[in-house]
Amino acid sequence: EISISLDLEPDNPYFILIRGEILDAKGDQDQALEDFNTVLQSNKHEHRALENKGNLCMERDEYKEAISYLEKAH
Repeated sequence: EISISLDLEPDNPYFILIRGEILDAKGDQDQALEDFNTVLQSNKHEHRALENKGNLCMERDEYKEAISYLEKAH
């Protein structure tokens, strides 16, 4: 359970990334975006966070931003 992991290590970027992915899958894009941004603040090259943020931007029709994040991810 990710919430237990975050209780134990609230600043762990890997756990924050997973929570963001879960939130995005549940349709909570705003909170997911916050989590992806938090991860990217600690590591601006985190591939999964960049890809997830790019995909989320695509879903929001923010194509220019999406392309930028997806290019950085690959």
